Amino acid sequence: MTALVLRDYQKKAIDSIHTAEREGVRRPLVVHPTGTGKTVTFAATIERRADRGRAIVLVHREELADQAIEKLGWQAPNLRTGKVKATHNDVGADVVIASVPTVQRDNRLAQLLEAQQTYGPFGTIIADEAHHAPAPSWVKVMTALGSYNPYGPLTVGFTATPERDGKTLGVWEKVVSYMSIREAIYQDFLVPILPAVVIETKTDMRKVRKGGDGDLSGGDLGRAMEDSGAIDQIADGLIEHASDRKILAFTPTVATAHALAEALVKRGMSAEAVDGETDTELRTAVKHRLKTGETQCVVNCGVFTEGFDEPSIDCVCIARATTFHGLYIQMAGRGTRKSPVKTNLLIIDVVGATKRHDLVSRVDLGDELDDPKRKVVNPTGPRVCKFCEEACEEPGHRCSLCERYLPLGRIEEGETRHENCHAGKAARTDVFGASRLRWLPLKEGWCLGAGDEIVLMVPAGLDTWKLASYRDNRVEIIHSELPADWAMGIGEDRAKAFLPLVERGKSWLTMPPSTAQLGRLEREGLKRELLPKVRTRGDAADLLTRISARRAWNKISA
Repeated sequence: MTALVLRDYQKKAIDSIHTAEREGVRRPLVVHPTGTGKTVTFAATIERRADRGRAIVLVHREELADQAIEKLGWQAPNLRTGKVKATHNDVGADVVIASVPTVQRDNRLAQLLEAQQTYGPFGTIIADEAHHAPAPSWVKVMTALGSYNPYGPLTVGFTATPERDGKTLGVWEKVVSYMSIREAIYQDFLVPILPAVVIETKTDMRKVRKGGDGDLSGGDLGRAMEDSGAIDQIADGLIEHASDRKILAFTPTVATAHALAEALVKRGMSAEAVDGETDTELRTAVKHRLKTGETQCVVNCGVFTEGFDEPSIDCVCIARATTFHGLYIQMAGRGTRKSPVKTNLLIIDVVGATKRHDLVSRVDLGDELDDPKRKVVNPTGPRVCKFCEEACEEPGHRCSLCERYLPLGRIEEGETRHENCHAGKAARTDVFGASRLRWLPLKEGWCLGAGDEIVLMVPAGLDTWKLASYRDNRVEIIHSELPADWAMGIGEDRAKAFLPLVERGKSWLTMPPSTAQLGRLEREGLKRELLPKVRTRGDAADLLTRISARRAWNKISA
């Protein structure tokens, strides 16, 4: 098979990787949504860097290894590809696809390192699903291969979710290419996503505790679902809203996966369940039946969140509640790929996930690796009880159906759920969330602070806008012409990804300006006698954003 023609954003990503390398970045990160060809991009990166020595691709699932081998066969047919996993040990291949659970073992890692003496060193390391890289097993392998050596091989990460359970991704130095799901939809690389159908079941979420990893206990959630009769409600909801769609469902336990599949079969829908203990051959057969349409719904527990590629799926049912934003995006992303047999994706949410999360991948490149003693922080921020005026664990202060805090009046009246929580009934919600960002007027356009960069909307035509970013004194045109709503949405997604503090209503906005802010304002030319008029950190941040944005505007207009 001939090599795939790279899309513009894939070419730009590869160019950005090499630009970053010339500037001294040794561990760049590429953030592109599920379904936009990350495997093809890193395969082309390896092919382009073939003169730098051999390459190794680190993966953590069998499916990811097989996908990498297939794509490398297309993009770089002259390079011999081998696998290091279980009984496979092709350590001398031009491109080694290595399973981290396998090569982190001392004997297998030693064999891999010794092979470099015979077959040559690795000049390129690719980390697929790079949000796993802070884990101890990944750090061990990457350290041994020289990823943290300033003169070691270039190590490039690829992921759709640059966040890991509320922990930072300090492994990676810089995001060199970012694309949001909304941007990929606009460019017609992913299917449109309909407003999610949210079904309130009778599950009492107050009975669901958090586990040691900081996420909601799957066992508790599974028992709460079974005890409340929620399985039948979920099955009814799928029949009502997705009877003509191909469905992938996520559940918290093996028992709930099989129970939901059985409930669907009783209602006349062809359905099967898979879990981590499902035999490999059976799992492959189930995936084949889903592809052909013989099976309409596959219900899974902990199997298909990553590395599963079936483009014809046009409905994702989320029955696995999670506090982890990245996990939610991974589940939803299983249905975003384009296919000739579908026109859009429908998300059916039966656990309130779409009320907690949106479909914007956050970027957090802090300086911490995994620390089992470090407390996991909810990436969406703490919720405040109206009665206690702080986060609390009092069950009576939370809705028995959706687990969100109740309004003060309903708590005082002894009510146990929200007025709008009606078990079994459905509502619709925007999967990208409402706009809460602080766009600032700038000449004839708008600007928005986004971490180390500024996002600008510059008039391009009649109600169309040029979307650009400004960072390190460089302007990048993200899109030359967009309708206003798309320009604002894609710009806000980028800002949300890099700086959650741009949201309106953050407490820091009303604090007095910092010494650093005032010093920078003075260096930027603000007269000293005007500094007392800058009363808050929000005012100072807005001024600094506008100053940088004007500089960018002049570059764009030049």
